[in-house]
Amino acid sequence: MNYGVALVPIMFLFMFAGVPVFVGIGLAVLLAAEHWNLISLSVIFQQFYQGIDSYALLAIVLFMFAGNLMMELGLVDDLLNFCRLLVGRLHGGLAYVDIVANVFFAAISGSAVADMSAIGTLLVPKMEEEGYDTDFSSALTAAASVIGPIIPPSIPMVVYASIMGTSVGAMFLGGVVPGVLLGLSLCVISRFICKKHGYGTIGEKIPNKEKGKIVLKAIPAILMPVIILGGIFSGTFTPTEAAAIACLYSLLIGFFYYRNVTPSLLWRTLRDSMVSAAGIYLIIGIAKPFSWLVAMTHLADTVSAGMAAITDNKFVMLLILNLILLILGCLMESTANILIFAPLLIPIATAMGVDPLHIGVIFVLNLMMGVATPPFGICLFIGANQTGRPLGKIFKAVLPLVGAEIIILLICTYLPFLVTGLPRLLGY
Repeated sequence: MNYGVALVPIMFLFMFAGVPVFVGIGLAVLLAAEHWNLISLSVIFQQFYQGIDSYALLAIVLFMFAGNLMMELGLVDDLLNFCRLLVGRLHGGLAYVDIVANVFFAAISGSAVADMSAIGTLLVPKMEEEGYDTDFSSALTAAASVIGPIIPPSIPMVVYASIMGTSVGAMFLGGVVPGVLLGLSLCVISRFICKKHGYGTIGEKIPNKEKGKIVLKAIPAILMPVIILGGIFSGTFTPTEAAAIACLYSLLIGFFYYRNVTPSLLWRTLRDSMVSAAGIYLIIGIAKPFSWLVAMTHLADTVSAGMAAITDNKFVMLLILNLILLILGCLMESTANILIFAPLLIPIATAMGVDPLHIGVIFVLNLMMGVATPPFGICLFIGANQTGRPLGKIFKAVLPLVGAEIIILLICTYLPFLVTGLPRLLGY
C-alpha cells in the first residue's frame, strides 16, 4: 500500500476538525512516524529546520515589516488620494479608486489580506457615503485584493520560488501582466455594475493647486516599488536584499518625511509583522517533512499516473489543474498549498511541455483567487467583519467579479507569452 496517498486526506481531516493548518500537517506527519514507521522523529526535526533555513525566506518577514510600517505611517491615505486624482472623476469613480489603489498597494505589501484590511477599512465607508451598495463595495475590495500577491513583490511567489528552484525575479516579472489584466477586468465589470445600479457619481473637480499637493504627498509611496523592483530587475540586489532596503526606506521616510515614527509604533509594527511571519514559517517548516514523506512514498508518481490516465492532452490537463488549484485556494492557506501541492502537481504540467515559469505564475494566481472565492475566501470573511453584513450577501456580490478574474486566469493559462514575455524580454 502507498501510505502517501492517505497523507493528504488525513491532513484535511484534521484541518476540517478545526485545528490550525500547521497543526493539521504536523499531526499527519506524526501519524506517519508513529503508526506507519515511515519516518523517525529525529528526521522530522531535521527536515523542519531545513525547511526554514533559507536565505530567500528572510524576504517574507522583511516585506511584511516594510508594508505594515508604510500602512502605520499613513501611506494608504496618500495612495487613495492619488488614485482618486487619477480616476475619481469617472462615473463610479470610487470603484476604480478601489481597484487602482490595490494595484499600487500590491507593489508595497505583497499580501492580499493586508490590502483588504487596509483599503477596505478606509474606502468601503466612503463608498457607502456616496451611495454604493455595501455588499458590492466589500466584494470589490476583496476581489481587488487578489492583485496584491500577483503584482511584485509577492510573498507567495517568494515561497514558491524557494521550494521549486525558480528565479524569484522571473516570478515577479511574470506576475506583472496578469496582475494588470486582473485590474482591468475588474474595472470593466465594475463599470457595468455601477451603470446598471446607479452607484456613485462623477467626482468633484480637484483644483490644480490641490492636485500638486496630492502628487507630492504620494511620491514616497510611488517611489518605493520603483526602488525595490528596479533594483531587483537591474541586478543591483537580490529579492531578500530588496526587502531589507524596503524596510530601511520605510524607516527613513517615516523619520524624515512623515515624522510620526514613535517607539510604540515601531514596536507594534515589528510585533505584528513577526507574528504574521511566524505563522507562515511554521507552515513552511512542518511542510518540509510532509513533502519529504510525499517524495519517499512516490506519491507524486502516483498522482501523475492518475492524471495521465484521465488525459494526455496538455490543454485539458491545464484546465483540470486550474480547477483543482481554485478549489484548493478556497480551502487552505496559500503557503500550505504551495508547499504541499506544488511538488505534486507542477511536474505533471512540465512533463507535458508547459514552461516552468508559466505554470508557476498560474499556480500562484489560482491560489490567490481563492482568497476572494466563496465559500471560504478569507478576504470575504474580513469584509463581512468590517461591514457587519451577512456573508451570504457578500458571496453573491463577488460572483461576477470572480467570474471576470477567472476569464483572465484562463487567458493567461492558454496564452503563455502573457506570463513569460516580460521575463524573457528582460533576460530571465
